[in-house]
Amino acid sequence: MRNKWSENKHNLSKESSPDSGLSLFAQLRSIIFTGGTWFTLLFLLILGITSCRKSQKEIQADIVEYHITCNPDSLQWLMDHASEDHYIPIEITRDGETLPARMRVRGDTSRGFPKKSLKIKLDKADGTEETLNLNAEYLDKSYMHQHISSAVFRLLGEPCFTTSYAPVHMNGEYYGLFVRVENVDEDFLIRNGMDQNGNLYKASRDGASLTPEDDFNYHWEKKSNTNESWSDLSRLIADIDTCDQQSILPYVKSHFDYPSLVSHVAANIYLCNGSTYYHNYFLYHDVYGTGLWKMIAWDLDKTLSHYDWKSPFEMNNGADADNALLSKLLLNEKFLAEVEARLSDIHKLVTEAGIISHMETLMPRLETWVNLDKRDKLESVEDWKAQIAKDISFIEKNEEKRKQSLHDDLQPFQVFDLRREPMIKPVFRWQEIPDYKSKGINYRLYLSQDRTFEDSLKTIVREVSDTVYVPDAPLPAGRWYYKVVARQGEKYLTGYGRHYYTDVDDTPIVPGWTGNTMKLTSAGSPYYLGSDLHISGGQNLIIMPGTRLYLDTGVSIRIEGQLICEGTSENRIQIRCASGEGSWKMIEFDHCEKDVFITHTDISNGRLVYHNTDVVLRHVVFRNFTANLNDIPSRPSLIWGENGNFVMDSCAMWGNQTGEGMNLHGGYPRVTNSFFTRIPDAIEFIEADSGLIAGNVVQFCKDDAIDMNACENVVVSRNVLLYNGDKAISVGVDHHGSSHRILIENNYIVGNRTGCDIKDSSDAVIRNNVFYKQQTAVRARQKEPGYQKGGDVIVERNVLFGSEQSELLKSEGNSNIVQSGNYANKKLDGATYIDSTLFFRLSGTPFIPSAYIQPGQLPLLESSVNLIVEESGITIAHHFPVPVDFGGCVVWDGHRGKVIPMGTVVRSGETIVLYKGKKKDLPDNWHLGNYVRWEDLSEGIRMEIAPGVVYNLTDENGKWICKGSGTWGNSEN
Repeated sequence: MRNKWSENKHNLSKESSPDSGLSLFAQLRSIIFTGGTWFTLLFLLILGITSCRKSQKEIQADIVEYHITCNPDSLQWLMDHASEDHYIPIEITRDGETLPARMRVRGDTSRGFPKKSLKIKLDKADGTEETLNLNAEYLDKSYMHQHISSAVFRLLGEPCFTTSYAPVHMNGEYYGLFVRVENVDEDFLIRNGMDQNGNLYKASRDGASLTPEDDFNYHWEKKSNTNESWSDLSRLIADIDTCDQQSILPYVKSHFDYPSLVSHVAANIYLCNGSTYYHNYFLYHDVYGTGLWKMIAWDLDKTLSHYDWKSPFEMNNGADADNALLSKLLLNEKFLAEVEARLSDIHKLVTEAGIISHMETLMPRLETWVNLDKRDKLESVEDWKAQIAKDISFIEKNEEKRKQSLHDDLQPFQVFDLRREPMIKPVFRWQEIPDYKSKGINYRLYLSQDRTFEDSLKTIVREVSDTVYVPDAPLPAGRWYYKVVARQGEKYLTGYGRHYYTDVDDTPIVPGWTGNTMKLTSAGSPYYLGSDLHISGGQNLIIMPGTRLYLDTGVSIRIEGQLICEGTSENRIQIRCASGEGSWKMIEFDHCEKDVFITHTDISNGRLVYHNTDVVLRHVVFRNFTANLNDIPSRPSLIWGENGNFVMDSCAMWGNQTGEGMNLHGGYPRVTNSFFTRIPDAIEFIEADSGLIAGNVVQFCKDDAIDMNACENVVVSRNVLLYNGDKAISVGVDHHGSSHRILIENNYIVGNRTGCDIKDSSDAVIRNNVFYKQQTAVRARQKEPGYQKGGDVIVERNVLFGSEQSELLKSEGNSNIVQSGNYANKKLDGATYIDSTLFFRLSGTPFIPSAYIQPGQLPLLESSVNLIVEESGITIAHHFPVPVDFGGCVVWDGHRGKVIPMGTVVRSGETIVLYKGKKKDLPDNWHLGNYVRWEDLSEGIRMEIAPGVVYNLTDENGKWICKGSGTWGNSEN
């Protein structure tokens, strides 16, 4: 609750102020108290009109004096311990009212300056507390950077702190001129129309850069909901880390207030704010509303002419990590174009608001206070006026200069990330900056075991004209940090990735033979193969748990004998590329003497190929960071096989959108319970008979998720297929003919271009699936020449949910679609209409609660999300194979809708209870974990219970308030 002090309507008395005369506000206020009701109404009318005009056209600068009284010894002690957050008791008088308060030194590096900034906590009469931030502005000789820059953000409609000027008197003597900066807190959120129950985070220290290296305990402060989880910020950082410069833009558009973010970045570029993104900003997460993030500016003293020389792409202090979000966005041409367009809007607003005339008018009002200040960095009043003249000149020329800076010869570039896994021969690569003007661009690589690159004895510096560097000699084992600086004459720009590093493994050995056996062990690791290895018939390759094996670029292992490669969950086997350049070639099984079993193994930047061999993979993870599979002739896939039975269970593939996932020819393949991301054509069966594709998650693949050609009797069941670029499931032909008797059931198909595509005389039964957000849910058509008909499809008991622009069923050419018993949200003959309010809206995806489903109708949904609505609350039991974000879902209990708080992520096997009632006292040790949550829908209060903990909490009367259990592993803090 704010009192009259926080309304920024103050004036100086004639006796104490060098600013002559009472303000219009003060004169009208005096009339009110003497003129009665008529004058009051007149005043309110005038005030409303002028306030409206001021908010649109004028920038205000109030001057409010502060008189502080404290023990002089305590004040000296406070200054002597300025680096620590100690408060001393004070009394403060403002606008004729005196209140008790506490005062400390505030800021980061500014605590070492002769004139220190102050934070004051006032104890107000109503029992609440008000925070004052009085900034010394020691480095800003104009005293105007915070004031003008924050006004520019507000002109854009962006939430930003307000300012006023504060002459401070300490123990009866003038202490100096300060700038009062509004505290970003609950009152700030309310004033800016934001939900005060959202999560507000402050990037408080250098290095708060939204990277996995961020230390929450050191770099960040949580300013609201302080007793609750930080999991939303943790998840945001993890998501950004996995986005590249193409995928970052769609991610940001769905997770941020995107127009606001464009304005925020454009304003920082316009203002030359070179002291942000690695600190000095807030992040706000609207967890109970839109679910979107917003960036809020903070500490704008180093703006305007201060960093006029700095490239808008050099967003760092030189020692800490680049901001991952902004760096990746500025690598995206579409985002940069939107920012550039916004610069013109900003300059127009600045011109219309009369910023320059405001600065000129403000100068005589501040001159006396500036002249009396003996603690600032100014040599004279003339020095101060010269700085303001410099800033005015900056604004006059700013629009064109900033746009030119976005088209500078040195454009943002990406350094290749080697953090993903250790290696023994790292190769350092980076993007080339186009040299359109042929001026010549050179690169300087810094390579050091010192993270700051300041220790010259530990730092290697190389001048490179190319975009690759291979070390002259093997690097010693350990962690090596690296960064790349592009140079063109006196200009320079650091590539994104100055916080990257590579872990170099110990000096490897070349494995040897003992008789007919080559045995690799954890104790003997790491091993290195610099040339091809052949395991012929009668020979054995045994790879023991915990082994680390490196293959050089282009190297293969060919096995005709026996392979034993069985790690454990505690000691996984690692098969990696020795170099950061390219990939090893493949492990090839050819008519092996025994079946191949590979378990608990990580295979990075290489392929598996089999011929006439049965292969079983369990708990195997494929990661492709460096291999360009498109360079491989024919079928460029991570797994290529023919004429063998193939089993993959509980595995994963992480790709780089090149090549394909698997091409399995013939046999009886089974791919179950596995995870695929960024893998085009992730699962492809060719001429398979009686195959099974079940329980898998396939997402963000730029081509198809599941592809079947010339197959028979394949079941595709219980898969989650999300946001793939082409088809979720394709049923078609190969040179041996069409596909027949394909059963597609109980799948969850969301956000792909086409859900199911049945082509060229192929047939399929599609039942009990959910289709949502496709351009076309089910399509039957002729594609290849030589086939006289298209697809023959039965579509029954599915949920078909489409937008106005999408099609549910599409039959082309000589195709046949027979549908019955379906649910649809659009006109579909014979289908049952579904009102969209019956859907859970889950991060843009739907579920239908089981309460609305008849037994046996939709087994996928019935067994996945069990919703129980009771008078006391709502229980959600979740058994779907992927995490589901229930945030923002409207749950209907027959009377009204209840909104589930944003960020309520439920994992498979987890039960969550949302209690409808008032919060009671809870035990002291209730905060045990992050995932099983108790949510108070009436007050927005949540409680978290650790996974694996069975709980049954009651109030003082013994009535239960929440109960349930968490059964899955705790994977993040």
